[in-house]
Formats: sequence, structure tokens, C-alpha cells
Amino acid sequence: MNSPFRHLNTALKALAVTLLALSAVHAGSQEAWPESVRFALAKAKAIASAPTVISAVEEQNRLNRHIKPTEITKLDNQWRAQYGKADATLISLMMETPLSDFLRNIHLQEKGIITEIIVMDNKGLNVGQSALTTDLWQGDELKWEKTFLAGPGSYYASPERHDDSTGVRQIQVSYTISNALGKAIGAVTVGVALSEFGQPFLAPALRPPGVFSIPAFVSPREIADMVEARPQCDLLQRKLPFFDQASRQSHPLGTNK
Repeated sequence: MNSPFRHLNTALKALAVTLLALSAVHAGSQEAWPESVRFALAKAKAIASAPTVISAVEEQNRLNRHIKPTEITKLDNQWRAQYGKADATLISLMMETPLSDFLRNIHLQEKGIITEIIVMDNKGLNVGQSALTTDLWQGDELKWEKTFLAGPGSYYASPERHDDSTGVRQIQVSYTISNALGKAIGAVTVGVALSEFGQPFLAPALRPPGVFSIPAFVSPREIADMVEARPQCDLLQRKLPFFDQASRQSHPLGTNK
């Protein structure tokens, strides 16, 4: 007598074979990706696993655990209003953090290949960045949605675009940041200049599957002389842990007096 589960077992076996085949195709497709994509993904993974990055993201997540959407909007609007202005205390405070210094060192070591590095928390707020961005909150963008929200091990590669801020054609590759327990805690984005790989553009057939665009880089030198006074930003000091307490006491921009 035929088992009532015979057809179900057959279907499950067929599904398993299909999934294995898709996995093989996916692995092969990564090998066929342009060098720029593979380079950026490797950098993103390395940055995501750095203890300096993980500890900074976890600390910001802890201090921001009760932050309200309205407060995020207020911070992001404040950042946007200060962008390109001489009086930019919020932006300057972010750009002078230990994590931003860490990311900037990686950025500068690549001598023009990397255009930007952005580390984001579990709310989509920047935790650190190697270069100036036009906004503080990335939570409405695919580089965060396709990585942090998708869980550990997720990545996102944008199509190429000409970035007005950098003046170069670039792509961005993002990757989920996970803690020691394997829990997603944030995301990192690495932008690279296609010209450094001899790529004027990526043909659609060579683009990694399932992903689209995202933005912005400006040289950190643009804010070198922005602020002389200590910042007067109570909300920022309460909600965004750019420094630990020792750093706040020693850094000229890290105290709120």
C-alpha cells in the first residue's frame, strides 16, 4: 500500500535538490562578480568583525535602546541643517570620534580605492564614518534594510552611480554587523571608486543579485576648521555614545560644558 506521505516526501526531496543547485549557482556567481564588488565585500566583512566596531555599535545600541522616532528625526534634521555649514557641532563631534578615526585610517590606507565607510547601529543611525555624509540616519535606505533587517551574514551591493559628492562613479557594498552571539547589531557600508578597478561601469549582467543604490561622501577635510567651541547638544550627548566617558573628558569636542 502506498504511503500517504509518499508524494510529500518526493516534493521535499525535489525542493532540497533545487536549493542545493541554487546554492551552487549563487556561490559561482560571486566568483564572477567584478573585482570591485569582491574587494568591497571583503573589506565590509573585515570591518564588521573588528572588535573596535562591534563594541562601539553595541554601546550605541545600549544607550539608544529607548530613543524615539521623533528624536531620531530631530537629530537627522539637525545634521542635514548643519551639512556644508561652518557651524556644524553635531557633524564635527561625529567625525572626531575614535571609531571614525579608526574607519578613516582604513579609508586612507587604500589611497583612493575606498570612497567612504559608514557604520550604523540597530536604528540606522551612524555610529562612525570615514567621511562626511549628507544625513545621520540611514534607516530608510536599502544599505541598512537589506543587511541589518535581513539578519547575520546578509550583504547588499548597489548598482554603480556617479556620486556628485565624490565626483567619481562608485558602488557601495554593505554587510550586517553581528556580535559574539551571532546576533545582528548593525551594518557597515563600504564605497569604492570603479575607476580604480578599470571599470567605467558595471554591466547589468555582472551586478550582484537583488540590490540597488545609495549615497554620499565628502572629504573629511571640509570640516577640519568647522568648530572651535565645545558642542552644546544635550540630546546628542544623551542619545549617541560617540565616546566613552574617558574619551569625553580628554577630547576637545567630547564634553558638554
